Amino acid sequence: MEVAIEDVMPHRTHRWCKWHVLKKAKEYVGALLGKHNEFKQEFNKMVHHMVSEREFEDGRACMIEKHGLQKNTFLTQNI
Repeated sequence: MEVAIEDVMPHRTHRWCKWHVLKKAKEYVGALLGKHNEFKQEFNKMVHHMVSEREFEDGRACMIEKHGLQKNTFLTQNI
């Protein structure tokens, strides 16, 4: 869908909805969500309570750094 949107509406940005983010999160960081209560709390705060794009990106970068997840491609896309 992202490619189609780019082709048809080149000046628009494709965004994932919360449902898709959480579905993919289970796929790519499910083990972290199950094992690390602190990571799970931070991840849920980031997904459910961050209001601005800047707040989300700052929170994501901090979470990645804190938990040493720089090589996790799901979390580091577009950083």
